[in-house]
Amino acid sequence: PFAELYHFESKSRGTEDMLKAHERSVREAALFRKKWWKELKDGDPYYNPNLNHEGGGFKYKEQKE
Repeated sequence: PFAELYHFESKSRGTEDMLKAHERSVREAALFRKKWWKELKDGDPYYNPNLNHEGGGFKYKEQKE
């Protein structure tokens, strides 16, 4: 519980220009979707149902009354 972890974004990749980084990101996203298409289609059974899938953050779903 007392561990301190550090993440240095792209440290092992070195510097890149924006185009190369974007192209790699697109390729990686395509590979991810190809590998995990069923889970993406069916939905993550471990994802908290109270959280919203929309956008980049994890926000509570608005409750319908």
